[in-house]
Amino acid sequence: MPQLDFSTWIGQFFWTTVALATLYLAFVFFVIPRMRSIFERRQQKIDGDLRRAEKMRAEAEDILQKYTKDVKMAREAALRKIKDAVLSAEKSAELRVRETKSKIDVQTKALLKDIEKRRCFSINNIDPISIDIAHGILKKFLHNDFEKIVLRRVLQDLEKEKI
Repeated sequence: MPQLDFSTWIGQFFWTTVALATLYLAFVFFVIPRMRSIFERRQQKIDGDLRRAEKMRAEAEDILQKYTKDVKMAREAALRKIKDAVLSAEKSAELRVRETKSKIDVQTKALLKDIEKRRCFSINNIDPISIDIAHGILKKFLHNDFEKIVLRRVLQDLEKEKI
């Protein structure tokens, strides 16, 4: 085995040292700087992403606060409008009730006057009708034809007794 032969050992040591030194120098000057630049870019990208995410989170919180404030203001404005609409509707309804009551009062007064007129008319016209009815009854039951003037006097006497 040539590895264990001491005569070739110095040559093997030299070439192993040269190969390792070459590998070491290649790693130090080429591979490690590239890896370092890759790691630095990755770290910069991660840091940039974190800063951007923090900025977006802060913006999202601001937007959420504005949204919450706007919703609260809109809710308050809606409640005010509802309250105003209810008050307006109540006033309008109250006005309509008053108008309707006044119309009903006017119509009631007119109807009461009409009823009173008709009652007076009926009272004034009841005497001739009652005389005609009494005349017909007496004529039918007594077979006697009384004059209407006599019947009118009898009814007047009866009315005087009531009073």
